Amino acid sequence: MKKLFFLPFLLFIVACSTTDEVANTPEALYKRAAELEKDERYEESLAKYEELRNRFPYSKLSIEAELNVAGIYYKREEFSLAASTYNNFRELHPTHLQIPFVTYQIGNSYFYNLPGTIDRDISDSKSAIKEFESLVRKYPTYENAKDAQEKTAKCYEMLAEKEVYIAHFYFTREKFQSSMRRFEHVLKIRSSDKLKRTAYYNAGVSALEIGERSKAKEYLQTLVQRFPTSEEADQARSVLSKNGLL
Repeated sequence: MKKLFFLPFLLFIVACSTTDEVANTPEALYKRAAELEKDERYEESLAKYEELRNRFPYSKLSIEAELNVAGIYYKREEFSLAASTYNNFRELHPTHLQIPFVTYQIGNSYFYNLPGTIDRDISDSKSAIKEFESLVRKYPTYENAKDAQEKTAKCYEMLAEKEVYIAHFYFTREKFQSSMRRFEHVLKIRSSDKLKRTAYYNAGVSALEIGERSKAKEYLQTLVQRFPTSEEADQARSVLSKNGLL
């Protein structure tokens, strides 16, 4: 009787031991982490991915876990953390096949971390531009290259809008030297025609206010030549005429 009782107990112990061993493999940990991520149980998923990375640092799945951790931060809209995690991944695995995707996601992380208004810090726009332009330059056939280009244009526009915002601040306070320099800077940024017209006109008026007549003439005449049918061009013609600059 004792032998009959002991045998199933022994089989139970062996089965449990085998199950534990399987559950503690990189594959099992990765599978469980992925399941938790799919169920949006992100904290638990992160813990499992970290466990996999700590216990099996040389496993290929550990590398995939790094990428998935960054992805979870991105899904949770923790964009600063996502950007830094993707950056770390790229530094550690520069030849990984997913580097185009990683670069794209770094750019997206900076892009979606931008504020909704230009009166706040928009420095992430420069970081987004750097990543998106690098992606398009290195991987022109990447599936999201067009989207990266469109977002790059939006970032440039935001930078130009910021400069116009600051330039107007100086202009309304009659600090025309500062406003002219700011409007001149707008002209160096890739932006919409609307912002270019604003910059040309106000750079010209600012220059006129500080006595730089030749520079004022240059900006106003360029405005008229480039955008002859615009409202700003009509205003520029009026200023040129009144000041004997035609």
